[in-house]
Amino acid sequence: MHFEDLELLRYGNGPLNSESWHVPLRAIGWLEGSHPYTRGPTPIGLVEQLGALVDSAEHVFRQYHFRGLHDCAICESGHPGAQLARSHINLLIPGKRTVFACPAGIVHYLAVHSYLPPPEFIEAIQECPQYGSPRYLELLREANDGYPVPLVTWDEYLIESRKRTDELIRRRQERRNLK
Repeated sequence: MHFEDLELLRYGNGPLNSESWHVPLRAIGWLEGSHPYTRGPTPIGLVEQLGALVDSAEHVFRQYHFRGLHDCAICESGHPGAQLARSHINLLIPGKRTVFACPAGIVHYLAVHSYLPPPEFIEAIQECPQYGSPRYLELLREANDGYPVPLVTWDEYLIESRKRTDELIRRRQERRNLK
């Protein structure tokens, strides 16, 4: 899937669709082999910072992960590094009156293909606290003009799923008792 850097992201429904936010949701690092991209030296520490955010994201918003892995379309076919191990994960990064969305494959694109993201994204990464932390969620809400963000944590998702399941069970039992 390819999106130009800073293009409004409209990927399905939910938090990866710009229409779910009150501010622009900007695509970053959605690279494909046939499309040109900006290259340059990777800022010091950027790969490590993004890697740490991906590590945290793996456990925080699991219900928003994609199903299946992506192969790098820039690497030569059959290249051992072409399969992107955590490419099912996407990051939402708070910026200034904007939110950036990037695939976890951005770590590979930076390290292997000299991809250079826009300066405003680099700045946002440098200022981003641990993914999913209370401070992260606060900054995400501030970036969304103070409005609630269109996502819930994995724990919140499980709690709500359990409530819905319990309600369905209760209704089924009530119907059985009426017969």
